[in-house]
Amino acid sequence: VPSLKVSVADVAEVKVIDQFAAWQGLDASYTCDGCHPVDKGYQVIAQTMYEPILEAGKKRMAKK
Repeated sequence: VPSLKVSVADVAEVKVIDQFAAWQGLDASYTCDGCHPVDKGYQVIAQTMYEPILEAGKKRMAKK
């Protein structure tokens, strides 16, 4: 299914941000219950999303 997600994203011209990969290898201290993040877990999410969002914004502004 991951390849289908990438294909759909390519057709829709959107970026897929793989949060799952960012969480691989992290210990349970990044969540309160093994699923929901605590502050340092939210930091991982933010760091994973920052550059792709910034890059998408730059590309969008360049098209204007």
